[in-house]
Amino acid sequence: MPVWEVSTREEAIRAFLTGGQAKWSGIPPAAAGSIQILKERTEGNRGLAAVRGVSSDGKGLFGIVELLRAPDDEWRAVGGTWGLERSRRSGDREPWANFAGAWGPQGCWAGGRVSGPVHHVRMVDASGEQVVEDTVENGVALLMLDAPCSPCTVELYDSAGALLRVQPHAPPDSR
Repeated sequence: MPVWEVSTREEAIRAFLTGGQAKWSGIPPAAAGSIQILKERTEGNRGLAAVRGVSSDGKGLFGIVELLRAPDDEWRAVGGTWGLERSRRSGDREPWANFAGAWGPQGCWAGGRVSGPVHHVRMVDASGEQVVEDTVENGVALLMLDAPCSPCTVELYDSAGALLRVQPHAPPDSR
């Protein structure tokens, strides 16, 4: 997988989305001037960004970009997701999170759109020992764990702290 070497998180995000890697699944790259960063989260040398853009053929796009800060202090986009923008499944009226993610021996991440009266989201690994949470902003939550965490569950909470829904979140081969 190519890595885009640039100095700031924003430059890395823009290079990732306009530089061709977004051609996964036949989705065209975003028009350079259309990219909006909806939310960012950084922890140490890792980062995630939720982004929106418009493809060269006028379609709304949404994605998550995974970032890594290198020893030279420059940020690099190292992965992510990109696809047509849809904020919720048709016909689904319940609270819901549409998350993409990645898993590996050093950790995992999950992020995406959240629908309904959801205030914050928690991701809990199978052991129950690793927990991370994030407040929903711009309809988006971003979660990262620095430990192996597959499979996980995603918990959706309202502003009073009441649990609204629990969803599985795991690599396709572990379901």
